[in-house]
Amino acid sequence: MHMKLEEIMRSVGYSRSDVKKIAMISIISFILSIALLNGTMMFIASFSSLTMPFAVAFAIASYKRARMNRAIDDELPDVLMEMASMSSFLPLETIIESIGKHKTVLGKEFREASNQIKNGMSVEEALSDMGDRCKNRSLSRAIDVVMQSYRVGSHIEKTLREVAEEIRGTAAIIRERKASALIERWTMLLAGGIIVPAVLGIVVSMVSSMDFAGLAELGMGISPSLKKAIIKNAILGNQIYIVEYSIIASVFVAYQEGEVEKALVYASILVPLGIAIFLFFSGLM
Repeated sequence: MHMKLEEIMRSVGYSRSDVKKIAMISIISFILSIALLNGTMMFIASFSSLTMPFAVAFAIASYKRARMNRAIDDELPDVLMEMASMSSFLPLETIIESIGKHKTVLGKEFREASNQIKNGMSVEEALSDMGDRCKNRSLSRAIDVVMQSYRVGSHIEKTLREVAEEIRGTAAIIRERKASALIERWTMLLAGGIIVPAVLGIVVSMVSSMDFAGLAELGMGISPSLKKAIIKNAILGNQIYIVEYSIIASVFVAYQEGEVEKALVYASILVPLGIAIFLFFSGLM
């Protein structure tokens, strides 16, 4: 479990020392929550303290990575078209240097590749290193096409234009799919973190405020002690249900986005948020 968590955090750019620092913050927060709180609040705080530091760090890194990937996907077709227009009369090294002059995300990456080539690295190694840094599928595919043509010394103008058009088409399809699934994802997240816990909390609050003592004397209701026991078990059952629902919603949304590791981020937010909202609306907080 520890190795898997470390792999996930390092996959979004954190070093091993960064992961250790986050783990230390998590452990200290967990100990403080146990020492200073009790009851249900201790459960919420201890769970949050263990997971939130990793979830927040992962969410920040994922956001930066996703923003970078979107920028690359948007810029790549135009870059490939520009490379295609220069490929018939300029060597690849010069093309890379020219693209590196752009004040864009890809321009910065090409500038780094150009500097590596000037410092003695081969073109293949520099482009491969750029692909490893960016971790973008479209860019990796474009680099593969460029390198195959570079190795055999063939002209790549037509191939680059075809790849650029294909990337544009694929990006449009992906945007449409994400837009169509956006409402469904947000419905699941809002239901798991706010709507379902709030409704359950209101129901528990209403039942708790009802007076069954008069009915008990007529043999039609329940005694106060039995009512208290039932409500106590209902509260526990509702909390268990909220935790299960939040986890299922987190896994579903993360799987739908194609990034299962994000389930930890969503669950780390939904579980404590759902329990807190349930306790607030049930009048227990």
